[in-house]
This record gives sequence, C-alpha cells and structure tokens, in this order.
Amino acid sequence: MPQVANVIPILMKQLAINARGNVSTHVMLLRVWNVSSLEFALVLIRL
Repeated sequence: MPQVANVIPILMKQLAINARGNVSTHVMLLRVWNVSSLEFALVLIRL
C-alpha cells in the first residue's frame, strides 16, 4: 500500500504541529490507524 506509506509521514508532521492543541484529533487518528498510545508516544519522542 504505497499510498498509505506516503500519507503516514504527513500525518506525523501534522500531529507534531498540532501536538499542543487538538487532543480530539489525536484520539481520532489513533483510532483510525489503530496505533497504541505507547507507540504514539514513541513516535512523538522521535520527532
């Protein structure tokens, strides 16, 4: 799924930009991508 692979970095960038504000957006994206909160935290740490 190359399209998904291309979208993920964009999503991560948006999450980094919105990290201080849109908690509901984070929760929605976490549910959509089915990413655990631990993995999500690790991604944010790497950013």
